[in-house]
Amino acid sequence: MPTAPLSPQDGDGFSAMIRAEIRPGRMDDFLSLFYSGTESWHRNPNVSFEVFRSKSEPTKLTWIQSWSKGINWFLQHHMSRDCMKQLHEATKDLCVKEQHVKIYELFGGPWAKAREGM
Repeated sequence: MPTAPLSPQDGDGFSAMIRAEIRPGRMDDFLSLFYSGTESWHRNPNVSFEVFRSKSEPTKLTWIQSWSKGINWFLQHHMSRDCMKQLHEATKDLCVKEQHVKIYELFGGPWAKAREGM
């Protein structure tokens, strides 16, 4: 059995886990706006992005953004974009309360494994 690496890879990358509770009956509206607003992200080589929902809590969404660049780069070059401000404005009233964001350090390297189409 191979020995696991003990520490994360050096680098600036991070993951943001965002949780949002959507107002009852407004999920389709939220997802439509959210999908349109995030459609350009797949062209950005610095991010991977995925959305999740629990069947037991259908009004709550979680999405994870993993960025290869640091948080300062993210704030300066991504969150400051007009399209991000417009997305926030368009969706904020569809949420029950403010979105909850947690930032995590990326381990990267041998700890990063993905399977396309999962």
